[in-house]
Formats: sequence, structure tokens, C-alpha cells
Amino acid sequence: MSRLDGRQIQIGVPDTGWATNSVYYGLTVSLNLPNALNDIVTSIKNVQPFIQSNIQALTASYNNSTASNTQLSYTPQGEVLVYVNGQKQQLGYSTASSVCYFGTSSAFARSNYSSVMAGDYLFWNPTNAGFSLDSLDFIDFYYDRLVQ
Repeated sequence: MSRLDGRQIQIGVPDTGWATNSVYYGLTVSLNLPNALNDIVTSIKNVQPFIQSNIQALTASYNNSTASNTQLSYTPQGEVLVYVNGQKQQLGYSTASSVCYFGTSSAFARSNYSSVMAGDYLFWNPTNAGFSLDSLDFIDFYYDRLVQ
């Protein structure tokens, strides 16, 4: 934390634990950090990187084509990275303007990365990508998943 004059303000924390409704240097500090930090650590421990790799592509020469017969195995905890033949692709959330997108059908694109779920398919727009897919192409999904 910095003051407007550029000098630092130090807020002390008693040795007995985190401050709750304490006043230091004229600032009121209300913290319940042990619970918040515990929640963050628990969330981090329960998230694990996951890769679905070497997924054989289907022929996708028309916009909004199903890119493969493989669905996402788990509901991602964050954004999914999509690679075709080792090259990262721009995942989007529109059936018309995206290179590729996840959804349950070609008519339905997920609105953002937090709405992508297990069971979704990848759809491909060759016009936006600049190339079509065929059975010689391989797709990889990189994402974090929740573990119990």
C-alpha cells in the first residue's frame, strides 16, 4: 500500500493472528484472511491441469462444422486452449465470427469460457480459420478440471 506522497504505509498485524476491525496508522482494517486464504488454497488443491490430446478431426470444410466426435470430458475451470496440429487456435464465443467455439450444437455457441461444460463439442469455421479440417488433423484441448 502506498500513500499519495509516495511514502509507504505499513500496517502491522499482531503476532496472535490477523487483525479484525483494528486501527493502524489511522486506517481501519477489517480482515478475515484465514478463512479466505483457506478457501483459495482448497480451490487450488482441487484444480488439476488436464489434456485431451490427439483427437482426430472430422472433415470440416463448412462453417459451423463439428470438429471432432470427441466431447469435453470435464467441465473446465477456466478457459480451454485449443490446438490443431500443435498450433494454438483462437477460441471464440460466436457461431459467426469465431475460428472455433464450444457448444452443444452448431447453432449454439457458449457465451463465454465459464459457460463451457463437459459434453460440449468443438465447432470449426474454416472461413475464419483460413483452413479446413480433415482426418489427418489432430486436436488437443488443454484445460483445468476440478478433482475431488
